[in-house]
Amino acid sequence: MVTVENKMSISDKFFVLQTVLDERTRRLWAATEVRTLGFGGVSLVAQQTGLARSTIYRGLDELKQIEADRYADIAELGRLRRPGAGRKSILEVYPGVTNTLESLIEPVRGDPESPLRWTCKSTRRLAEELTT
Repeated sequence: MVTVENKMSISDKFFVLQTVLDERTRRLWAATEVRTLGFGGVSLVAQQTGLARSTIYRGLDELKQIEADRYADIAELGRLRRPGAGRKSILEVYPGVTNTLESLIEPVRGDPESPLRWTCKSTRRLAEELTT
């Protein structure tokens, strides 16, 4: 049964643990909290932690998979994210960005043989010129 004491302990526990949990362990921790609470647990954990309900349900599915397959270690589940998840590389999104950036800082200062490049333009100015 969901009580006020449960609310306090969930938010307190999450506050302490959130910096050390990765995506998967955060989902699994939330799923175990939901299981101990029973009916209404998903809503309460979502409210107290700020995690999306879909994230908690994904954690419940992973918890069922761990129990069904009798995994000895969570790491055996494989990837944290689905393949292709995350931000794409800027080189994939804008294939010509390297050449464009090179042309913006072309007037080289210092030793032209050195791999270190010097320019008088600020990063903000370079960013503005790249976006145009």
